[in-house]
Amino acid sequence: MRQLSSSRERIGAFVADKAWFLLLLLGIIDIVRGGFHTFAPDSGAGIVAGMDLSTNGANIIFLLATDGVSQISFGLWYLFISLRERHLVVPALLLDWLRTGMVLYLEFVSKPPAHEVPGRFAHWSEFLLVSVVLLTLLLSSPQPFTRPSAKKAQAMSEVSQ
Repeated sequence: MRQLSSSRERIGAFVADKAWFLLLLLGIIDIVRGGFHTFAPDSGAGIVAGMDLSTNGANIIFLLATDGVSQISFGLWYLFISLRERHLVVPALLLDWLRTGMVLYLEFVSKPPAHEVPGRFAHWSEFLLVSVVLLTLLLSSPQPFTRPSAKKAQAMSEVSQ
């Protein structure tokens, strides 16, 4: 096995080894948030966000519930990857980074809501945390996004030389 030569590589190896746990936490959070949006009587629009549901309330509730179904789906997918298919953790984190980034773009640039969104802090936190993990992986390894079998083959060729 190849020795890790720099502190940058050691930090990257540590983060790569623990990235599955971040995805597991994101999956649990998505399932809980999605479950609330899907199964709460008002999808959280009135209870949590304090929205006025007297005008178009049914549409707001429906849209939040469909968003909840998507969150549950992502959460289950993240749980599966983090527990069974860890070689997909980095692509899943990239997908989460893109998804959260697009939500932030909608919230602050493209379609800012008329009412304060209770999850804004969570969106920022998730985006920044996943960004730090992905940047750490990118900067700590010459080939951070290769498949494990390709990394093993490269390591084997380095050992044999």
